[in-house]
Amino acid sequence: MQRQNNILIRLPGPKLGDYLMTTPALAGLRSAYPGARITLQLWPGSRPGWLDDVQQHGNLFDATIHDDTSGEFKGPIGTTRWIVELRRGRYTAAITMHGGTRAAWTWWSARIPVRIGNAVKPELKPLFTYNEDQGRLRPSKHEVEYNYELLRPLGVTGKPGPMLFPSSTGEVRDAATLLASNGIDLKRPIVIVNPTHGGSSRPWPIHRFAEVARIISQSRNAQIVLVGAEALPESRVLLNRIGESAFDLSGQTPLPLLAAILRLSTMHISVDTGTMHLAAACRTPCVTLIPVGNLWDQKVRWRPWSVEHALIGPIERCSDCVSPYCTRTQTACIDSITVDSVVKSALGLFGKVQSQP
Repeated sequence: MQRQNNILIRLPGPKLGDYLMTTPALAGLRSAYPGARITLQLWPGSRPGWLDDVQQHGNLFDATIHDDTSGEFKGPIGTTRWIVELRRGRYTAAITMHGGTRAAWTWWSARIPVRIGNAVKPELKPLFTYNEDQGRLRPSKHEVEYNYELLRPLGVTGKPGPMLFPSSTGEVRDAATLLASNGIDLKRPIVIVNPTHGGSSRPWPIHRFAEVARIISQSRNAQIVLVGAEALPESRVLLNRIGESAFDLSGQTPLPLLAAILRLSTMHISVDTGTMHLAAACRTPCVTLIPVGNLWDQKVRWRPWSVEHALIGPIERCSDCVSPYCTRTQTACIDSITVDSVVKSALGLFGKVQSQP
């Protein structure tokens, strides 16, 4: 394989977690081609809100391009305009991390010399110069590993490292100041609880999160910090149920600040959502609920990567649970995850973390 100097990477999805699970591949690519220009092709749709923050945190990529299929590149004329834009980029290689019918034929039309994908549709395979059906819907590996393996045709070897989202000294200092100003003692254990989800997962009842947090707080002298993109209407009820060692920072923590808070914390508890992957990137142990049966079947693919963690899944299945994608017409799987099972896993991980030097 010839040396590459202008590489295009299409992210596997629009969520923060999709980006974070790509960072080990970006780090491997940067190591193999330190002088190359690396551009991220964003998922079609709206520009993600986390993008500005990740661009300021590290040197894994140099630029982004946005295939805005609802705006400038919409429809046949817009697609032609997009192909012209790709040709102007003069990319020497392009990699789509997951699927991508549109990527396959627009990259082929733009004459990008090396096109790497994992298309399962027979009609798409000739459009790639390298293609492999990785079987991600029947996973035996983590998403991080699947993403990294797509770099093999470019000569990237070895194994993927941890996910990356660095924090500066100033950001950690600001996080400590914010915690202290809210009455949080940095010398006591801090447990981050995110009872929300960003749409990729499914919710677990908020009152159960509150009960889990209350028990952990009382049994381990831990402080509970609620986080989330927006303040919850139920926050006051949650705080009252958990007790005086509970604090609400939901809606107050931009991404870099939340990352720095996670670095100062003992544990993160949530469903399989974006802050879980951010916690893993910050090396914060995770208690992760995967409340839907068919997603639990893929837990090897979505679990916290390269960090101590405990996974809790359903012990019952919904009767219509047959698709790899949840139709959410029933909730037997979600309801079957008990408070006791989550508490037991959390306390076990708590003990393991505290026993480490």
